[in-house]
This record gives sequence, C-alpha cells and structure tokens, in this order.
Amino acid sequence: MGWTLALSAAAFGLCAPVMPASASTQSPQYDGCPGSLGSGSTPPRTPDQVLLHTELAAPDGAANEAFGYSVAVDGDTMVIGAPFHRRTDPGVGYVFVRSGDAWVLQAELVAADGQSYDELGISAAISGDTVVLGAPDDDTPPGGRDAGSAYVFVRSGTTWTQEAKLKAPDGGRFFGFGYSVAIDGDTILVGEVSAETPAGEDAGAAYVFVRSGATWKGQAKLTPLEETGGAEFGRSVALQGDTALIGANFGQAPGGPRESGLAYAFVRADDTWTEQAMLVAPDAQAGDSFGLSVALDAETAVIGAAFDDPYGDASGSAYVFVRDGSTWTAQTKLLAPDGAIHDELGWSVAVHDDIAVIGSNCSDTVGGSNAGAAYMFRRSGSTWTPGPKLLARDGAAGDWFGRPLAFDGSTLVISANEHDTPAGENAGAVYLRWAPQPGRDWVVANTSRYADIESLTR
Repeated sequence: MGWTLALSAAAFGLCAPVMPASASTQSPQYDGCPGSLGSGSTPPRTPDQVLLHTELAAPDGAANEAFGYSVAVDGDTMVIGAPFHRRTDPGVGYVFVRSGDAWVLQAELVAADGQSYDELGISAAISGDTVVLGAPDDDTPPGGRDAGSAYVFVRSGTTWTQEAKLKAPDGGRFFGFGYSVAIDGDTILVGEVSAETPAGEDAGAAYVFVRSGATWKGQAKLTPLEETGGAEFGRSVALQGDTALIGANFGQAPGGPRESGLAYAFVRADDTWTEQAMLVAPDAQAGDSFGLSVALDAETAVIGAAFDDPYGDASGSAYVFVRDGSTWTAQTKLLAPDGAIHDELGWSVAVHDDIAVIGSNCSDTVGGSNAGAAYMFRRSGSTWTPGPKLLARDGAAGDWFGRPLAFDGSTLVISANEHDTPAGENAGAVYLRWAPQPGRDWVVANTSRYADIESLTR
C-alpha cells in the first residue's frame, strides 16, 4: 500500500526567509505560501493506523505522578522521568535496559540533595552511560526558590551514581533552570526558560557545560543576539556535536507576528559558541508557538508549532529545516493527514536520518477526547510523505499520548503521562517499539510489521 502526500515540499518549502545571525536585525517578509492549507482546511485523507499495546506493570506507581513526563533513549537504554512521584517527592528518573525482547528496570535515579517539589525528571536526556535530569523547581543557591538545577548520573557496569549537579551561576528566583536538557557525549545543554535578562522577564537563556574526566564546567551562556522579554528562549533544546538548537516559543522576529515563536541555531568553534541562524516559520502567525519543541539530527532540524492553525485553532504543525554549510533553509511543513482543531500537533518532535515522528497529544481518537496520537513521516530526497498514525491500543480520554516522545533510529518511545493504570489516575504509561527486522522499514502501511509493542506503566 502506498502513501499520499499530506503537503508537498514544493508547495510550502521556501516562501519566507530563514534569517542568519548576521541579518537578524532585518525584518522578514511574511508572504504566506501558495497552495498551503488555510485555517479550517479539510485534511486530505485518513492515515493508516498502528495500535501500540501491551502494558508491563512497574512496582511502585502512584496516582498523578505523570510517569513519562519526559523520555529519552539511546540504544538499549531508556530513561523516563516522573517529576511528580508521590506528589511531594523530589521526583525520579527510571532507567530501563533492553534484555532480549524485554525491557527491565535497572535503576531509579534520585538527587542526593533532593527536596519536595523539585520536579526532578521534568526533562531527561541520555548519551551512552550518562543521563541528565532537569529539576527546574529546585531551590538552589545562588538563585533561591525555583532557580532550578540539573543532575548528571553515570553508569559503571549496571550501577548508576550521581556525578554532578549543574546550576546557572547567575540564576534567579523562578528562573526554571533545567526545564529542558540535552546531551551529546561530554557536552550538556540546559534551558533556563524563565530567566530574566536585560531584555526583560522570561526572556530565557541556555547554558553549555562540558566534561573533563568526571568534572563538569560551564562553557557558555547562550542568548539570542536580539533578545526579547517573554520569549522563553530555552523552552526546548537539542544538541548534536557542535550544534545547538534552542526554541523560543513566544519569541517574534523583528516586524513579525506577536508570539509566533522562533528557534535559534548556535555553533561551536573551539570553545566559543556563536548564533548561526534565527529560524522563522515561513507562514508565521501570532501565537503559533513555533519552537515549543525542537529536534536535531545531522543537518536536519524539526521544529514544532503546536498552536498553528492549519485545520483550525491549535491544530498544530511541524517544520523541517535543512542546513547547507552555514545556511539554514525551510524544506517543508508537516501536517497530520487527518488533523483537526485543538490537536496540538508538534507538541513533541523527533527526527533521525530521514524519519520524523511528531506528537499530537490532544488528538481525539477512538479512545476519547485528548487521548493523543503521533505521526510518522519519511523523507525521500527533499520530499516528506506521511506514514502511519500511532495510537495506544488502550488509549483513553485525557491520556495525552504523544506529549513527550523520543526516537534514536532503533527505538521509538511515546509517552501517555496522564494514562490511568492500576496504580491510579494519571499514573502514566510509556509505549515503545524497537528496530524492525532486517529489510523492513519503519514507516509502513502494513500494520502486521508492527509486532512486539510494549508499554511500561507506573
């Protein structure tokens, strides 16, 4: 069975500029896109659906702990955040490892100095034997109440230990350092979404830390060349090699629509980071929240705009940008083939090679209102085509399936952190699927190829 293109790259790809850092003071032209779908447009088709099912119970789950609020995966290791564990606990990160055809719990990561309501696990990232967990409500000096922190854990054999606690040297009350985290090798990127800067409150910032031996040191504080108060720079972060991608979902380009959102690419040369480009949605509209989520793989960036209105209010979308040398260009806009009002497609995004996975956590499905879904897309050349729509077989109203997700090319992890389990209401669940058999593709319409789906529940 073939696929029908939801929206062609040719119809949408290059109708507005991607502004390099050197041109960031210029006002972009918002011309709209010929042939693009307007507000309230009818989606072109109903996609093939793949149901993810089977639940594995975990030992100490509880109601309202939002197991799966954050997820990250690297090879045979996965980390899952539960920032509201037992409601008053500091939060926890759970490490699962693959053993044959099963995923087993290896460790529960907790902060050595954790306090109630720190919300450890709001964000999570993993690279090899290193995990970083954000705790944006940690009351830590020098910032004080809810200044935030991030904790680094390392594995030796099967044992995990805390290696470091990271914090902003110039943090402040309610700055929320740790709201977003990313890691690649010996480099960590941490978003401080509510940081106050000379530009104003909630302008946001991001910090880079590097490791030498077992010691982590701050390398850089990243802010846009043109900061704006309320932009929430650092809402989302991604990191690969010497490139960082940072979302500012309430930012706006000079002369652009209010709170349409922006994303920024920074690059490192030696130990110095510079802004390479400010990425702007080609058809930006006020309140789109472009930059709410970001993902990066090689020369491809995917940026979510969950409150974009292609099929009506907050139906959502995601944009693909590609880099050639130091120039970033909009390649296409991804839409759900069956998108609808308030679906919020783009709340979460992931990309690996030529496959993108986009979360739509408020989609109404057979499970009920806001049960949630995720969509797979595949690129051939410069053209992206939609694959199947992913659903939880036991999805129910208010599950928010697809709110966080992660994909490393061999394992796909999708959370439903408000899913009700035997442990209680909103205990949360995480669904996953690992690499297909040799010769089989990830993006297929034949659902029989999606066997061995598991979910881990708290």
